Amino acid sequence: MSPTPDWQPDERRNFAAFFGDFFFFGVAMSFVSQTTVLPSLARQLTDSAPLIGLVSTLQTGGWMLPQLIASNYVGSYPLKKPLIVIPALIGRATYPLLALAIWSWAETLPDLVLALLLIAITFFFICDGLASVPWFDLFSKSLPPARRGRLIGVAQMSTGLVGVGVGAAVSFILGPQGPGFPANYALLFAIASLFFFVSLVALLQVREQPSEETTSRQPWSNYLARLASVMYKDRTFCLVIVVRLLVAWANMASPFYVVYALDVLGFDQGVVGVFVSAQVIGGILSGMIMGYLNERRGTRAVIRLAAALAVSAPLLALAMAALRLTLPLPGRLLLYAPVFSLLGALGNAGMAGFMSYILEAAPPGERPTYVGLANTLSAVVLLAPFLGGWILAATSYPVLFSATALICLIGLIGAWRLEEPRHRAAQVG
Repeated sequence: MSPTPDWQPDERRNFAAFFGDFFFFGVAMSFVSQTTVLPSLARQLTDSAPLIGLVSTLQTGGWMLPQLIASNYVGSYPLKKPLIVIPALIGRATYPLLALAIWSWAETLPDLVLALLLIAITFFFICDGLASVPWFDLFSKSLPPARRGRLIGVAQMSTGLVGVGVGAAVSFILGPQGPGFPANYALLFAIASLFFFVSLVALLQVREQPSEETTSRQPWSNYLARLASVMYKDRTFCLVIVVRLLVAWANMASPFYVVYALDVLGFDQGVVGVFVSAQVIGGILSGMIMGYLNERRGTRAVIRLAAALAVSAPLLALAMAALRLTLPLPGRLLLYAPVFSLLGALGNAGMAGFMSYILEAAPPGERPTYVGLANTLSAVVLLAPFLGGWILAATSYPVLFSATALICLIGLIGAWRLEEPRHRAAQVG
């Protein structure tokens, strides 16, 4: 790989601004984690496994589906920052309102609060999805590829270190010594809301230069034809999308790991904080490793690691299912907590691996199109958690974990067929 270039004007400021945005957003997400806190809240409001899985489905769908629409507009604007700030500000305003609703009505009107939870999550992630297309374009044009890899690694590691404390805080708030339900979950959403807005303030510090290459907004018939052309001609793009989809089917089981721990393994609500800490530790380690791999070996190496992690989590849960009757409660926790470490590590792969790969492989003027198309196509797996809930209701946890591991294994095989985009760029240059 070529050495990292010298710092250009405004790069240090932009590096710090993106770091702050990435860091504080990650801290906020740790307080309302979709693999621990949100499923446990949904379980307090309903006993329906499909509805618990729907929480993750709405997050995925809300974030991915609007991006194809956004990508047809973003390319025509030379300045991207206003396109990020406006939807982000609107979407993040829903979480403090949700905190108030949980505190006021979760005990007396749980069905209403569950409906509000699903609506708020959907709206939040729709707005975040609309903001993400210009965000990735701004990120790409503000920092060179190797610098982006370094920032992602440092930010993920830093977020993880702080997240250990977040896990302890979540454990205390949700545990028997905390304020009790529903004030405990309302407090978590209120804290997350604060950090979401701090991350937006950090993003405002980015100094953006107008894009040199822009594309005019096209009629939808022409734009859809252009998308079909990208899919037909760019086989590398198609392959990375297929691998990403297969690896993303890890989400089929992800909402149910914590439910399995509470309903089958015999843990109480306080263990959710332990799982958050385990998830964060996995994020810390993967942030260091993936950041190094991204900068030194390229994005293909990160994707291969991600696919291996996606296979490992359900396999470890299967081992727990086989051994749970022979282990005391502390032994179960020692064996099962690494499942969440693997999930935390896998969560870092989206930026350091798949999205970085797509940003490097896409022609500069086509980045919004590639990002929007990639994330919209990834919406194919938005039903994965809901399907996981259906499989669980119809069969058992071991069947759910086995099906997840098999699909992710196919993704791992596909990851070994990817080419490194930096090699291709070097050959073209």
